Amino acid sequence: VVYQSMELRMELAMLGLTYRCESDDSSNNYNSLNAGDGYETISPGLNVEGLSQLPRMKRSLCFKLLESALDGVKADKLQLEQLIQQQSSTTKEDIGCVFPNTLLKEMSKFASLTSSCLHGETDPRCLLQLLRLLNKMQQILLPLFFSTPAINPRIQFPTVEVFDASVSLAIAAFTEQNATNLAPLFFSTPAIDPRIQFPTVEVFDAVAPYYPVHFTPPKNDPHGITREMLQDALIAVLCERGAMYSDNSIEDENSNGSENENATMAELSARMFLERLDPPKFTNDYDPPSSPESEEEDKADALRDLSILLLPSSSSSNTGAHITVAFVSELSSSLARAHEEAVSTDKTTDANSLASRVRKFASSFADNLAPVSVSNGDVKVRHTTLLWEAFVHDATRKLGSNLSSSPQSMHGRSSTAYLAALAAEGGLPTLRKVLDASLPRLLDLLSKHDDSSSADDEKMAAAIRGIAAFMSSCYVALKMWERDNRGVQRHTTLLWEAFVHDATRKLVSNLSSSPQSMHGRSSTAYLAALAAEGGLPTLRKVLDASLPRLLDLLSKHDDSSSADDEKMAAAIRGIAAFMSSCYVALKMWERNNRGVQVHPHPLSKYISQILQKIATALKGMRGKGNDGPLTLAAAGAFESALTAADLSGLEEGDMNVIEELLDLMSTVVLEKVDDAASRDDDTLRKWKKSCARALGAAIATGLHKSEDLPNSGERLESLAQSLLPKVLAGSVCSSKPHLERYDWMVLAGACANGSPNVSEQIVTSLLSSTIDDLQKKVDVRECSPKFQCFSLMALAYLVRCGGPNVGKVFHSLSAPATTPLDVINELCVPLDQESLQDENISDPPKQVTRQLPVGMSHLQLPDSLAKDEEMKNATIQRAYSVMPYLIEAYVCPSSTSSCDNLVAFVDQILPPLSEIDEVQLYVAFPLLAAVLNGQNDVWKVVSSATGERLQSMTTYLAQFTMSEDHDSFSRSAAASCLFAILIHGGEGGDSGGENIKNLLDIVVYPAVTESVACLQQTFDGASGVTTASDHACTANVEAALNFMALLGSAAACRGGRCSQTADEIASCLVQVACNGSSSAFAFKSPGNEAQQHPILDPASLAFVLPAAAFGSMLSVKNGGPFWRQRIIHKTLPILMKTLQEQATSRSPPALGSLAVVAHILCSVSQTHLGESKIRQMIPTLIAGLVYFSKNLDVIAQDDKGTKGLDVLSVILAALTKILRISPEDVTKFVGVIIPSLLLLSTCNASKRYTPNQLIALQCLEIVTTHPNARNAVLREKDQVTA
Repeated sequence: VVYQSMELRMELAMLGLTYRCESDDSSNNYNSLNAGDGYETISPGLNVEGLSQLPRMKRSLCFKLLESALDGVKADKLQLEQLIQQQSSTTKEDIGCVFPNTLLKEMSKFASLTSSCLHGETDPRCLLQLLRLLNKMQQILLPLFFSTPAINPRIQFPTVEVFDASVSLAIAAFTEQNATNLAPLFFSTPAIDPRIQFPTVEVFDAVAPYYPVHFTPPKNDPHGITREMLQDALIAVLCERGAMYSDNSIEDENSNGSENENATMAELSARMFLERLDPPKFTNDYDPPSSPESEEEDKADALRDLSILLLPSSSSSNTGAHITVAFVSELSSSLARAHEEAVSTDKTTDANSLASRVRKFASSFADNLAPVSVSNGDVKVRHTTLLWEAFVHDATRKLGSNLSSSPQSMHGRSSTAYLAALAAEGGLPTLRKVLDASLPRLLDLLSKHDDSSSADDEKMAAAIRGIAAFMSSCYVALKMWERDNRGVQRHTTLLWEAFVHDATRKLVSNLSSSPQSMHGRSSTAYLAALAAEGGLPTLRKVLDASLPRLLDLLSKHDDSSSADDEKMAAAIRGIAAFMSSCYVALKMWERNNRGVQVHPHPLSKYISQILQKIATALKGMRGKGNDGPLTLAAAGAFESALTAADLSGLEEGDMNVIEELLDLMSTVVLEKVDDAASRDDDTLRKWKKSCARALGAAIATGLHKSEDLPNSGERLESLAQSLLPKVLAGSVCSSKPHLERYDWMVLAGACANGSPNVSEQIVTSLLSSTIDDLQKKVDVRECSPKFQCFSLMALAYLVRCGGPNVGKVFHSLSAPATTPLDVINELCVPLDQESLQDENISDPPKQVTRQLPVGMSHLQLPDSLAKDEEMKNATIQRAYSVMPYLIEAYVCPSSTSSCDNLVAFVDQILPPLSEIDEVQLYVAFPLLAAVLNGQNDVWKVVSSATGERLQSMTTYLAQFTMSEDHDSFSRSAAASCLFAILIHGGEGGDSGGENIKNLLDIVVYPAVTESVACLQQTFDGASGVTTASDHACTANVEAALNFMALLGSAAACRGGRCSQTADEIASCLVQVACNGSSSAFAFKSPGNEAQQHPILDPASLAFVLPAAAFGSMLSVKNGGPFWRQRIIHKTLPILMKTLQEQATSRSPPALGSLAVVAHILCSVSQTHLGESKIRQMIPTLIAGLVYFSKNLDVIAQDDKGTKGLDVLSVILAALTKILRISPEDVTKFVGVIIPSLLLLSTCNASKRYTPNQLIALQCLEIVTTHPNARNAVLREKDQVTA
């Protein structure tokens, strides 16, 4: 209603004005407007040409009519804000709404009509009235075009479950086609049509001819209209005075680097003022000549108008809110030219000269645009910063060249004066920018003529005067900054002192009295947090107030036999907490100040005393660590001291203390402990962990090297260098699997706390040890299936726990150092058969190459082939035993740097031509899969050459995955690589989709057809006994269908045109699982007898294979949020039709459709399926549960029952999900579910049935809490207890 009121007010006002101007006799025709009709329409072309022919009085009435409409719109807007505020909890400042496009279009017409009334107006009274009307229109209408949308949280997009489930598929199909049109209506607020804009250009064109105002009022003017009044009204329109709005398109234009097609009033007006200040150089012969005095007055007036427009009148105003970077750059150039011309013509140098005014305006403008310390996410501040950079950078770039070339010339003197004024009053950022751009040029100019006899003295003098001017500007700028910020700083300092001093005064008393109490621990935590993130002054304040009290407390009990260990431990833990806070605070300071160090160190006056107290606490604990919390606290404090304090200035006595403590802790960590003695002593384990962390901190601090940080003294460095080899030697020694490796903890702490050079030393040493372990002579016949490489285990531990530097160093190593590729190559080297040669076996070792062996000399006897096979299997077995630890290094984010080398390595040996190639692929595929599928953004940084290599591998990877000649682990890794390539490879083009389609047609369909035909032959000749060939045929079909599902998942996740391929694969799998046939292949339908007992029929069990493949397709987590919904939309009709056909049969549910139902219920959300579809599928699920519970003994004892157990697992999983999410859907089946679950839970079957038994027990636990389960529970209670 409010919107209609606004529109009607403006429409009636425009109709009244239009009818008034339609004819010459309109002034006497008062009945030409039907006031009560309301059906009149405004023609697109509004004609007000007759307005100028009306008498002044009637023109004034027309203007009042328009003003009344504006007043009404303003009242309606206030009423609308009150209504919104009453209906929601938003404050008045947050109120905003997007007005309908029809209303905005009407406002635009109204504004255009109002501005057109100004054309040809000459009467000063009407002119003043109309200018004020235009400004009022800007204040009321202009903000409405930039309103903030108000979001109504009660209006949401209706999801599928809101509607009747019987039409959910139709809705899904509809939303799939219309999502683009519907989603914005609910997920975003209504958007203003960009074509509907406020007619700023038309308003400017209407008022621009009146600038500047030349008006001399007649003598004895009774109306009192002056030139100043008209000028003020005109400037109000040009500056949009009082119009509060934010045009975000200006910020967007500047951030995108493009020009704004829709110029704002501020920019249009500024350009007009600027043309008056810096007129074009060409002259018009028709323009009358002007005197220099009038030109200077015009320029001064233009500068004044620019100041009114661009300089804020209050601190709340936003300079540059409606101007662009391009204009500011133009403004900078024009001001520089105007200043130079003024300098050349000004005869005076006082503050009222034009040059002085230009400098004053430029410096004030730069000061208002200067960057401030706010969040980088503030769009307005970022926009203002861009304007400042454009203004100041353009001035320094263009004028700086004059300083270095000819500072004594008029151009040089003008540039010096302009830049010096800019530096003096443009704010601190402008000062730094100008000094950095100007002083080096002048100093270089002086340096070039230091020893030159032909130096131009005048030029040198001008350069020195310029330097003096900039130093004076620096002095003025700093004094102004101090004056403006003195009060704020003093007030802030008082507030800080009151806050921090009060906190430390009240809380530190708890530290010295009872640090172990709740009050003491709370005070320690609060003060430590205050010190860590409260800034350097707060850090020093807290440390000076807290550490002396804690140290005094420890001093009082040094020699006391009755000391409270818990109290002493709490005091030491408090000291450690404050040292850690110091470490955090200094790191934050360095990060925020570009690595600048704090001197003196806040802990410098306490560190010596702290070390002495730590040594006293650990006295007599050599290797024991059994005295409880005091020892553990002291070890932790020692770690904090090594990490947080500056140890470079310690005296010899303090270094002796550190050496003694390190010797104590290294003995504890590196000693060999008996297995039985270390299993139950929890205190001893904590003590060793504390010692390990302290040793790691010592190594990190002693070996730390950085360009901006000094090392921590030669003494500590020598200690760390002597300690590290001992720890490395112990880390590669064998140990029992369940024992904790404290030496690995030492290395992890050193890598986490140290600089990259520490990680480099450790990683290089471990890689070298790995190569040594792999090069040891091993007899093939005695090769253990559990080969242990402890150096590689240690490296994997460091990757997990040693910080990011370990992964970065590992993947950045290059020759001559040991590289990851060296480890891969060494893993692929065949195991040495020297022990076999010692038994007089004359076959010499063969040199394995990529060339195919050709010729009689390369023929191998069966015995030799068997040895090669034995060698290959042993090599692969050893590689697989260490592969989990090597994969750890390729999962980390830094593995992207090794991707190119790894892809090149695989590309050279694919397809495999020899057994050694197979070994290399078995090693490389798991590593490449870890890189391509890791959370490391490898696809964003991979090179184009590597991307092409990956695309060329797809066919070979598919063939490798489908081949029966390779083991399952390597085939799975190859499939993982292929999946990643198909999803991410070739992004931005159709190469990925073409690869999927080609693989489907060339590799998958032929393999599926062949394996299914082989399986059908085994069914036709089945004797009732399962043979190895039956298992092989079933495995081949399963592998082919799983690979088909992998391609479908990749196509679905990739989206776009690939979605059709995904639909084709999903539909094919569901059709075969439910009906036995599709357009690609078909299964043999089971007979009537087989349908009565499907779990004993191999042909019926075969239908589980495509259902399982479809389930694996739905289980993929990659891709967008909608592909799974699309797949369900395509396949659900096939399933529902099959279920309706099977509903009338008394036979058990077909295993294929039963498995599809279970997989869909497990993998698809309730929203995508719809409640009605779920209720239609639940009877089939329950029927399958009952059937399996009655025939479980057959499944558990028969080898054919493997697939049946798989189906049972999915059935139980789907039932668990339904019982958790929507238990009301199974209310009528509770009496059947509980007995079935009891049978499944009490079956005494083989170990492979145990997982199903656990899931059945979980379902039973859930279903017994169902409201309708009481009767069923009571009915079964006696049998259960029996």
